[in-house]
Amino acid sequence: MSIYCGVDPGTATTGYAFIESSGRSGIRIVDYGVIETPASASQLIRLPMIAEDFSALLDQYRPDACGMEKLFFATNRTTALSVAESRGVLSYLLAIRWIRLYEYAPAEMKKAITGNGRADKEQIRSAMGMVLQLDSLPGRDDSIDALAMAYLVSLSDRGVV
Repeated sequence: MSIYCGVDPGTATTGYAFIESSGRSGIRIVDYGVIETPASASQLIRLPMIAEDFSALLDQYRPDACGMEKLFFATNRTTALSVAESRGVLSYLLAIRWIRLYEYAPAEMKKAITGNGRADKEQIRSAMGMVLQLDSLPGRDDSIDALAMAYLVSLSDRGVV
């Protein structure tokens, strides 16, 4: 039985998910949600808040491996820089705990989860609902993306993908 973590990094909202994989008997959600920081706060305030909350989650669930979205930006470089800082904090917290990190581009995750590298948020939510055998999957898009990352890393870690 292994615990896998998924992270959708951000500064205002960081999605996280922890799942338990027991091989043939399937996947079970342990916890998922978002770490939120105040919009009015500077990066110097936000980054320690993210670190403290994510650190507590790592200590509580002790994952074997974690999947994180690679940095992707099309037009907004300012947002990309702040997300990169958040990724750095999250990566550091994983590294000092010797937790294996798998990184996936958004299109890689979408293709692995839905079969379509351009899938929208609702398609990801639907696919994860099917994987987890749930009629509905509540939560913010960031937490659903983190669930997809956790599931993907569980497959990668077991050599399935």
